[in-house]
Amino acid sequence: MVAYVLRRLAQSVLVLLGVSVIVFGLLHLTGDPTRLLLPLEAREEDVRQLRALLGLDDPLWVQYLRFLGRAVRGDFGVSFKHQVPALTLIRQTLPATLELTAAGPATPSSTPSARWACCSGRRCPYTGSDSC
Repeated sequence: MVAYVLRRLAQSVLVLLGVSVIVFGLLHLTGDPTRLLLPLEAREEDVRQLRALLGLDDPLWVQYLRFLGRAVRGDFGVSFKHQVPALTLIRQTLPATLELTAAGPATPSSTPSARWACCSGRRCPYTGSDSC
């Protein structure tokens, strides 16, 4: 039993590493974030300074290891959009995310239930017909 749990934990770590590599790669495929953060008329010198400040001028593998090290410590950086720690945003939205996750299994049964309630001998409020 202990071997099984350890094997599953090792697999989970590998999955998390794989997902982090994929997400990190996709984020870098979207383009240069400094171009999105700075105004269109920004000088090239400003772009270089911001790239250096954010560590985006380092090789990708260095950026990934830095990202991974910070993520393991729970430091997800600062949101570019909201200028607050990303972990704060995660904590704020986590309850709604968990609520939606918990409600997910109920969704397939809710549509037939709603149709049955709607069409149980009364006019359908959506179509006005006698049958839904």
